[in-house]
Amino acid sequence: MKGLRVFDLAKDALAFGAEAVDKYCMAMSWCYVVAIKPTRHDDLVKTHLMVAVQEEVRVLKEQIKELVEKNSMLERENSFLKKLASPEQLQQFQLQNSAAHPKQTMSPLII
Repeated sequence: MKGLRVFDLAKDALAFGAEAVDKYCMAMSWCYVVAIKPTRHDDLVKTHLMVAVQEEVRVLKEQIKELVEKNSMLERENSFLKKLASPEQLQQFQLQNSAAHPKQTMSPLII
């Protein structure tokens, strides 16, 4: 019977926090054990979340690095292709691009 009560109190403590069980076990010696479990549980959850966030940050940093490198490569390729294109080809490209994307305004190409 007492074991079941401890289980119920521990479950309440995890669900509602240590304050929820204070009214049940103010004078009992095991109250400290029940009340400390949510704190350790909270620390474990915080630690797990911190590790997960750190891993996500690491993955995102790698993705940003890859995207910056890809963007740099595409800018170099674009610059090279602009140099090879004639002014008529550039103008035709601008007209086709503005027709395909009417809401976007294109800035003039600088050669």
